[in-house]
Amino acid sequence: MFPLALLNASSPSSPPVDYDTVLLLEFEGANGSTVFTDSSPYNAAFTRVGNPTIQDNSGAFFSGDHIKANQPVAGLYEWGDEDFEISGEFKLASIGGYQGIVGQRATGGSAFTMSVHVDTDFGSKLVFQVAKSSGGYATIIHQTPPTINTMHTFRALRNGDYIELYLDNVKNDDDTYAFIGSDSVPANLTEIQVGVLGSVSMYPLNGYVKEIKITKVTT
Repeated sequence: MFPLALLNASSPSSPPVDYDTVLLLEFEGANGSTVFTDSSPYNAAFTRVGNPTIQDNSGAFFSGDHIKANQPVAGLYEWGDEDFEISGEFKLASIGGYQGIVGQRATGGSAFTMSVHVDTDFGSKLVFQVAKSSGGYATIIHQTPPTINTMHTFRALRNGDYIELYLDNVKNDDDTYAFIGSDSVPANLTEIQVGVLGSVSMYPLNGYVKEIKITKVTT
């Protein structure tokens, strides 16, 4: 379980900011279990592709398969111009290639909202990308590559005008391409994919996901 970051800490004269947990996947259970549950108040339904299973007390193992959380309420998996945060735990079983952890994007980039993935073009480092309504992407490449067979934590969030990425509680050290300004995040895809980079089984994660939690500002 991960604490929600205090995004945009309010001054005494600022109105209170409320956060909503819109997705909470805790991949726990008996070894071999294929029962996954959204523990958020929304209890999202899933589409299973392949056969991800609980293994070795390390969460759900993904290798060429994935799950999709289907938006249970209109607008729930849309981020607009408000702050949001994705946090979780993952473990790589191999290094190399593109490996999707969580995101909203179509394979080939034809529709793109956001993604957290390991990117072979950047030394197999962790990358957070968010589409901007004005075009292009806000992008962070974390300075420390994840290591094989190690359970890592991450937090990927929008904090006002910038996006941020933390790996094992260490923040990214380069904001060159992290500016998002007042842009909204286009709702090009509203399903949330876990274990793959894209809406079909391409660039899959070869490893484990133990938890995914997504929160957003409510207005």
